[in-house]
Amino acid sequence: MKVKHFRGNNISKVMMEVKKELGREAVILETRQLPGEGGSLVEIVAAVDYPDDHFVAGLGIDRHYKSPAINSNISAGQPAGFFASAGYRELRQEVVLIKKMLSRLLETTGFPGEWAAGGVLAELYQQLLLKGMHEEVCRSLLDRVVNQLPAEKRASREAAIGCLARQIIDDVPLLKADQIGRLVTLVGPTGVGKTTTVAKLAAFFHQEKNEEIGLISVDTFRLGATAQIKEYARRLEVPVRVVKNHAAMEQALEEFSSRDRIIIDTMGRSHHDEKGLQALQQILPTNHEVTSLLVVPAGIQEDDLLDVLVQFRRFAYGALLFSKLDETTCHGILLRGCQLARLPLSFFATGQLVPEDMEEASGERVASLLLDLN
Repeated sequence: MKVKHFRGNNISKVMMEVKKELGREAVILETRQLPGEGGSLVEIVAAVDYPDDHFVAGLGIDRHYKSPAINSNISAGQPAGFFASAGYRELRQEVVLIKKMLSRLLETTGFPGEWAAGGVLAELYQQLLLKGMHEEVCRSLLDRVVNQLPAEKRASREAAIGCLARQIIDDVPLLKADQIGRLVTLVGPTGVGKTTTVAKLAAFFHQEKNEEIGLISVDTFRLGATAQIKEYARRLEVPVRVVKNHAAMEQALEEFSSRDRIIIDTMGRSHHDEKGLQALQQILPTNHEVTSLLVVPAGIQEDDLLDVLVQFRRFAYGALLFSKLDETTCHGILLRGCQLARLPLSFFATGQLVPEDMEEASGERVASLLLDLN
């Protein structure tokens, strides 16, 4: 086993060094930030050259380099070899078992005529189910593949995946950055990373769009929230106001009237906390054109997402923003969420780093996550 430390000022460049030196099957054991001259440094500890039966093929650097589970367990004292051997073997056995169970289920229930058991379409069907996609959505997508592909090309995995990717891309509605209003509010349940996402959005509009930003925080409930948003504002060199009631909100909006864009961070509220949701609603702006983005984690279950969509609709959210894409491998909810909410996607938050781990949502990204495309 070869273990090496990589350091640099930019995580993307450090990752490129890891790939270049250790290859695509490198396993990331730890990522952390270190103090350095002129700013913080990113350190990545990577390993390679495990025996073939010690890791699952395909679960390499691209998907798991930011794995919080690996990082937290190592920092808790577990030896790295545990994750390179027993943990991966156990995961591999579970995946194989699930695939076998799906195969038996599909053979029992039957496929449409073009979906021969063991064929390309059946394999893609199983893959989509494992990604957490709803069965009816999977069937609909593959039915369209069958209708669009000539019979002689349906056995080609490359042709089928290409056609399937196009169907997924077509099904993902988007709210582009230039369609988002001047006043942006982020709402959502507790623990979804709204404050970090606010900082990433502020950096995006400030650095990418050259806009003057003002931040407003309504989150005075969570311990340390005020200090956190103030620190982000300091680093980004943008002003911030912390408000506790509607009058203070209106005053802050007046102070930021000359700013190109105002982004409002709110306290997380459980979708079962009716009083808390009502109190938050009373603080937020009225008589203003607001784009509200509903922030939900990519690992949320469909039933929970439905509850969130219903309870937070009082905030008139106009798009979904999925956070924590790095904390799950089941990304079917990205597509399903669009369908359930009948609303577009806006941004994806892909990790804890500010501002790096933020990207505009795209159908291509959703297709890549669902089909394991690189």
